[in-house]
Amino acid sequence: MSNSKHFAFTAGILMMMMMLLNVGNAGAIPCSEAAAILAPCVGYLRGITPDTPSSQCCSACHNLLAQSQDKEDKQQICYCLKRLAPSIGVNPVRATQLPLLCNISTGFPITPDIDCNKISETEF
Repeated sequence: MSNSKHFAFTAGILMMMMMLLNVGNAGAIPCSEAAAILAPCVGYLRGITPDTPSSQCCSACHNLLAQSQDKEDKQQICYCLKRLAPSIGVNPVRATQLPLLCNISTGFPITPDIDCNKISETEF
């Protein structure tokens, strides 16, 4: 398969995944948007960049949190990221460290087994 065909195929698959992940709470931030916002963090979260997240990554985290206005938004982001993490190869240790390294107080640990239903409006 030529490079341009491979790129078009990959882009098509990604777009379909993003559309499928948009299903959920209508008022919440769409999963595809949350994933796009956090794109600068993927290298850090996968363990392929240095041991500290970039300033762009931390800025993206703060940006996403600023957009989460209520309990439902925060829970939807949690569900979204919990679904996406395994598919992009997130290192759980790095995911746990990200809030601390970006000076973000979540009020709960970031772990693969997090119960998104327990996230309250006052956390973050």
